[in-house]
Amino acid sequence: MPPGGAPRPEVPINAVLFRTVGLLGLSNIFMTFAWYAHLRNLADRPWWVAALASWGIALFEYLLQVPANRIGYTALSLGQLKILQEAITLTVFVPFAIFYMKRRSSSTTSTRRSASWARSTSSSGTRRAEARPRLPRAAGLDLFLPRRRTPRNPVSLRSG
Repeated sequence: MPPGGAPRPEVPINAVLFRTVGLLGLSNIFMTFAWYAHLRNLADRPWWVAALASWGIALFEYLLQVPANRIGYTALSLGQLKILQEAITLTVFVPFAIFYMKRRSSSTTSTRRSASWARSTSSSGTRRAEARPRLPRAAGLDLFLPRRRTPRNPVSLRSG
């Protein structure tokens, strides 16, 4: 029995799944816009303007996501609910990236990079130094960027 009330009537699993998937789908649309739409729409504005706009959108996401998880948890395990959430996230994100953000698939992008890489390589197979620009390292973000490897002196295991 839920605290402070009468027991809830049993709801068929299909109805629970339908409500959960519907609410999670709608909440993911809001969240995808909150996380990524500012990259297209507010790129010329300060970051804090984008953050405030994203928080405003995310409020509506939470108003749908919290009830969806509560409804879903009545019939699904926590793991099942999370897997469902991730599947819906991908289902929402892929069309968003293609149609709203107008991004091509990574295979097309990597093919273009490969062609560019091939053009920048001379006939002898050596690369020109300017062909691959280095990413700037932002202050405080070095932790998240890959480190450049420094050459190590190999240690010989032979004695003598």
